[in-house]
Formats: sequence, C-alpha cells, structure tokens
Amino acid sequence: MFFRRLNWNIVGWFRVVSAISYAIIGAGALMIVYNLFTYHYPIKLGLSFTGGTDVTVKYTRSSTVPDIKAALATIGVADATVNTLQKSGDAANERYTISTQKDFGDNTAQVWNALNKVAPIDRTQSEIASVGPSLSHEYLIKAAEALVIAISIQFGYIAFRFGWNYIFGLVTVIALDA
Repeated sequence: MFFRRLNWNIVGWFRVVSAISYAIIGAGALMIVYNLFTYHYPIKLGLSFTGGTDVTVKYTRSSTVPDIKAALATIGVADATVNTLQKSGDAANERYTISTQKDFGDNTAQVWNALNKVAPIDRTQSEIASVGPSLSHEYLIKAAEALVIAISIQFGYIAFRFGWNYIFGLVTVIALDA
C-alpha cells in the first residue's frame, strides 16, 4: 500500500544511479588489474585452485602474525596468509594457520626451522600439509552447473509471468546475464 502512493522520478535519478553503478564496476575492474599484476591471477585464488602448503602451528610462547610473516620471508615465502585460530592471550591456546602457494613437498624442515625462530613450536599439535590444485576442475564444473540451473529458473519464471511467451523470457535472461 505504501509504495503505490509514491511518485518516484526514476528517469530523473538515471545519471546518479548510472554514476554509482559505473563507479562500482570500475572499482571491480581496477581490483582485477591489481590482482593480475600482484598475484598473476585476475582474482586471488585459494589453495584449492593453485596448490601449495597449508601449515597449522601451535606455539608454546606468545607470538605475533608479523613475526611469523617475517620468519617465512627468510625462506622465500612472501605470499603467506596467516590466520589466528585461537588467541586468548595465553600461550597455551595460540594456534595459527598459514597458507602459501609455495609447495614445499617433502622438504618441510626449512619451514619448521623458520617458524621455530619465532617461538618454540609444539610439534605434537602442529602439522604441514601439501595441497594440490585438484579441486579447481571440480569447482569449475559445479559453478557452471549452478549457473545453468539459475539461468533456466530465471527463464522459466519470466516466461511464466509473461504468459509462456518464451521470447520475453529469453530477452530478459540475456539482458540480466549480459
């Protein structure tokens, strides 16, 4: 009821809304270019797509994320993503996950040595795993299937709303997804 009585000047707001839309699209395009030059990918992909090394480390003393990144930089790891799993202020609960696209394979001693320079590591509760890019193909196939299903649902709904006139459904789906 409330929306029926409003006089919205949609055509008058065209330039403002268009400028906001173009600004958002431009920001997205700039981020793609930035990631292309920084990570050599249009978007920063996770380990499931690129492969690499995943480390879970538990320290016996307090440590910080910048110290861990500095220690990893000494062995040539510049792209490490360090996340805190548990941080309550006491060293007994400090646990970090480290993801890097550099694959160490069976040569994990240099990783342990670099991380041990930050603080002593509890090796019984720490682990290193190599991750291969095996999921990327499966994710790509599932994303394509989801896209086809979504477009089919859009097409069917719009065709239904226009009295099963399929040309309206086709034109609208093309306009929405282009």
